[in-house]
Amino acid sequence: MAYSCHTPSGRWASTEGWTGSIVSTNPGAARTYEDCQQSGQPNPSGNLVAELREPPSLPDYARAGDYAAWGVGGPDGTLIQDARVGLCARANAITGSRVSIGPLISWISPGMTVLFPRAELDGWLGCGGDPWWRSDPQTGGRNYIDLNGLNSERLYFTSWCGVEDCNPGHDPYVRVEIAAAQLRLRDEQAPTVDRAAGSLANGVPENGRLSATFDAHDVGGGIYRAIVDVKVHQSGDWRQFTAEIVDRVGGRCAPAGETGDLHEFLYPKPCADAVADAQVSLDTSQLPVGDHLVRAQIEDAAGNRTDIVPARIIHIDAPDPGRPLGIVEPPAPNNGQGASTKALVRLARESRTVRYRAKLDIRGRLVDEHDRPIAGAKLQVDSRRLIPRRGPRGASWTPLGKVTTDRAGRFTARIPTTTSRVLRFSYKANLAQDGFTSAAQFGVSVRAHVAIRAKRSSVRNGQAAVFVGRVLSTPRGGVPLSLQAWVAGRGWTPARTEQPSPRTGLRGRFRVAYRFARTYSRVVYRFRLVVGEDSNFPFVQTASRRMKVVVRP
Repeated sequence: MAYSCHTPSGRWASTEGWTGSIVSTNPGAARTYEDCQQSGQPNPSGNLVAELREPPSLPDYARAGDYAAWGVGGPDGTLIQDARVGLCARANAITGSRVSIGPLISWISPGMTVLFPRAELDGWLGCGGDPWWRSDPQTGGRNYIDLNGLNSERLYFTSWCGVEDCNPGHDPYVRVEIAAAQLRLRDEQAPTVDRAAGSLANGVPENGRLSATFDAHDVGGGIYRAIVDVKVHQSGDWRQFTAEIVDRVGGRCAPAGETGDLHEFLYPKPCADAVADAQVSLDTSQLPVGDHLVRAQIEDAAGNRTDIVPARIIHIDAPDPGRPLGIVEPPAPNNGQGASTKALVRLARESRTVRYRAKLDIRGRLVDEHDRPIAGAKLQVDSRRLIPRRGPRGASWTPLGKVTTDRAGRFTARIPTTTSRVLRFSYKANLAQDGFTSAAQFGVSVRAHVAIRAKRSSVRNGQAAVFVGRVLSTPRGGVPLSLQAWVAGRGWTPARTEQPSPRTGLRGRFRVAYRFARTYSRVVYRFRLVVGEDSNFPFVQTASRRMKVVVRP
């Protein structure tokens, strides 16, 4: 949750992520401004304002199609899922004025909330009370509107002169004021741990404490907290023993304090993209004597978590001042010849980009702490969905199967390549233990499958070359397309198609056309279609096969 302009209690909140835009044929007829910090008082006296008004020089006025808008979006990798907005919108009783609210700067698209004047009366939304912004959202005040199920990259509040000019005589013609916004951002991408060391990571005991030092990065709201959870005596639910904000970023990476929610902030991107040499620790004096399962995780501002190190079993002895803490592995390691509680899973490489349905063999090796092979060991292979534009999606892993090491500790896994994914190869020294002893990840980026053909291989100047085909596994709403032509000395260059910003349609089908206008001799052109990445498309940017089109004058 991110607050904007003001919180429900009236405190100031950041307007980061908001941008104003205007289109006007008359200078001064459209404007946006923001004064959310105007009074410095604990009440929202300032707003984000978008309005069309009488310009300084009459008889000019706002024309049809003029607008002023405020738009808001979250950080990269996020969508606005829901919004609760305190606003006052007025469309005066004049021809043409209206206000639109929704994911587009539009008042005719489906899914938009549109306000019109009715029967020579002003149209209004919110604006109740004096002043209007004092209605309490917790009691259902009419000045707040709820926008649910948006799942949009941006949300716009637009004042319009619609299909007709706005007539003079009213100032402003149309206006929307936003005093407070609560944006629930959808961020499904968990943070990534780049490095981990310390007693939780390598098994080196430390007197009285378990600790880890780590580097991590995140796409979205940023790195928020480091957390240590324990299953006491390896049973029951995980219990949180440590939760520390990794980097407060000058105070912005901290809960807003409006409710008890730890994931509400005064900024849409409150926390740092990356942290280095961050630390988390556990005072083991909090634990009773016995064996316990301990895990350390990193959490982002949306609440997504990733293991800093896989869960480990530790043993707590009765207090003995002369004896340091020991990390005790499960008894009798039994997974492979030479099984070790300090084994390492090593992969030959960390990632690959492959074509759709290509054969992909991932090779690795399992060794002990002395680099000796562990033979006959079983490793678990898990998969997690990967959206190349946004990163791994979802917090859970899906089992794919197991692989077994040979006499040299080597293993090979053949992986299906029908979608991009992150793979995890994990090893348990004892097959009965809950946590993993060691694990390694591998990223698989898959190119989309593009079937394409030219409807005619030969055309004349003035005619269009038309390309049709299909892209498999496209999401609802399609994916972006770019037709490119080979130009000597410049390489592949975008061609201006008859359809601006083409996308795939139903079931991934498409039709893209380019019209020739300046070809005065026989020329053979080479084209290709590039399928772009999209926020719900599990494939990397992909170029189709090349096609030749002969053009005659």
